[in-house]
Amino acid sequence: MNITYRTGINGSFMVMSGIYSESIDEFSMKMLSVNRIPGLISVSREEVNGEGSLIYDISSRQSFGKTLEMNKLSRKELKVLVEALKDCSDRVEGYLLEPDRLILEPDMIYTDPERKKYRFCFDPASSGRMKDDLKKLFDRIINYIDYSDPVLVRMAYEMSIAVQKEGFSLKDLSECIRKNETEEELSVRKIKCIPENGFPGEDAVNELREEAAAYAGHLHDTYEPESFDADTGFFDKLKNYLRDRNLKEIVADIDDGVFIREVKRSKGRIEFSKSRK
Repeated sequence: MNITYRTGINGSFMVMSGIYSESIDEFSMKMLSVNRIPGLISVSREEVNGEGSLIYDISSRQSFGKTLEMNKLSRKELKVLVEALKDCSDRVEGYLLEPDRLILEPDMIYTDPERKKYRFCFDPASSGRMKDDLKKLFDRIINYIDYSDPVLVRMAYEMSIAVQKEGFSLKDLSECIRKNETEEELSVRKIKCIPENGFPGEDAVNELREEAAAYAGHLHDTYEPESFDADTGFFDKLKNYLRDRNLKEIVADIDDGVFIREVKRSKGRIEFSKSRK
């Protein structure tokens, strides 16, 4: 397969040539020809002496790979890319096409100069390429993210690991975003509820406790629920932990990464009083 480009008065085109005509799925090609599927770049087909070419209309668009070389990728832009990819995959599936045939190499994803809208190419001659392309995509993204944003860095690296796992789905990328932004929101709220004098009021303490409980619940659901014994359940331990610690101790445990460990160490079944519910 060869990739070349054409530019003329009718626009700009990416040409994928050197394709055996027999390898092009006729149903997919027909669906692409008669429908304008949102999120996909329009494609046509040429044949010469049994050799096929796919012609993608990339007029007024830039390749995502080129934009990375000009400007670092922000967290907002990464979220827009992931959302666009998930939406396009869902739409393609709605037309009875296989999302695994989406082309996700960085230089074959197209966007506007502001990276607000993304368009993807569909390969009807492929037997499935999404996973390999995603590895290439995140290998490139890692080199061009804004490293001044620690949440973005963690998010991008977690995504690059996720795409290499067996059983990966695009929902895993959305989960990486949700998890990291939930943790950041908790961190921001805990800082805001600590006044300059260092002595928070009861409302601030209760607010942090609620956030910590939600955070712990998320970790409990996501990671190792089986590690909590049956006699003293996780949320009983959590209640005990939150009751016996002040604001600064909770913050310290979260910052030190020992929050869940300390919850596990809590003993007994202790109920909150009505004033703390």
